[in-house]
Amino acid sequence: MKRFGAERRAATSVEFALTSLVFFFLLLIIVNLGDLGLVLNDLKQGVQGAVRMAAVQTGAEMAATGNTASCVSNADITGYFNAIVTPVLPAASGSANDGTPVVQSAWQNNQGNQTGGADITVTARYSWSPIGVPNTILGLPLSISASQMVIGTSGETTSCN
Repeated sequence: MKRFGAERRAATSVEFALTSLVFFFLLLIIVNLGDLGLVLNDLKQGVQGAVRMAAVQTGAEMAATGNTASCVSNADITGYFNAIVTPVLPAASGSANDGTPVVQSAWQNNQGNQTGGADITVTARYSWSPIGVPNTILGLPLSISASQMVIGTSGETTSCN
């Protein structure tokens, strides 16, 4: 009769099973951190692109029409955002409960500044969850904002609200 532990083939397979669990767990962590970085970068690029497009379009309208401008709507800003982020993130919608990003914009008149014009702030919120984990169990709330001033001539005001 063989002594317990004398069979080396079984010990090797047990060692492999234990070390492979640790290896695959670390690999999953690395993949999830990479995915988080990709999502954060995409949110940042989407918000910056959307605020830039809104400011440029409003500035162009101000130059074409004089002192009054109609500001870019939140639906148009969400469209700019979606054009930038859709391969990586789902298209933004108006609801935070469906697992898609939510884009909000706020215009503020900037009459006290020497350059005049208006400020626009765009904020995107998204609930990220690790791969293999449902969003309802573990969702990490991410929020990215960017602001831009629409430059006009001195004393110029806009109808942005």
